[in-house]
Amino acid sequence: MSPGAIDDPGLLIYERVLPALAGSVPRIRSELMQTLALHDLAADLRADIALVVSEATTNAVLHADGDTTPGPLYVAATLGGEFLTVWICDFGSGMRPHRDSPGLGLGVITQLCDEVLISSDANAGTCVTATFTRVARRAAPGARHHTPTPGSARREIFLDYLRALRAASTELRRDTDAVLAQADLAVARARRLRHQRAHHR
Repeated sequence: MSPGAIDDPGLLIYERVLPALAGSVPRIRSELMQTLALHDLAADLRADIALVVSEATTNAVLHADGDTTPGPLYVAATLGGEFLTVWICDFGSGMRPHRDSPGLGLGVITQLCDEVLISSDANAGTCVTATFTRVARRAAPGARHHTPTPGSARREIFLDYLRALRAASTELRRDTDAVLAQADLAVARARRLRHQRAHHR
């Protein structure tokens, strides 16, 4: 691998922040495959890339946040020369040993990629950087040259996401409480009417 392959990724072709939920895994995989097809890229590697993305995002969904509220899941893909690099990052509590998970996902990722870098921190989450070499490049019109959001800025994206998620959760809880209060009033009113009718018989 050339020394600057990851340091200078070049053309950003995909970038997405979604909640670390099971439903985000097929969406990210599908969107990235559509992007590669749009750019006429890596036709012979797409199945491998899809599997790597599925494994890494599934790991994030299963292990990043434990039993807490799901945090954000960041995925980006870039082209640098003939190198396709995919970042899959979460904002969880870092990698920890799991007795119920033998780590097969990382083994598959390592076998399918030309290079894999994994960074993990209890305060900053885990980021898997998977690079595929010899990827034919024919960029679509209008594609923009841009590096993925760096770690420091990505942290701010995650924090903004978490703030929005908490605000939405608070609003949902408030709306739910209001609906339950209305339901209680409706039930109480129905009971009063039933009681009144029973006495008028």
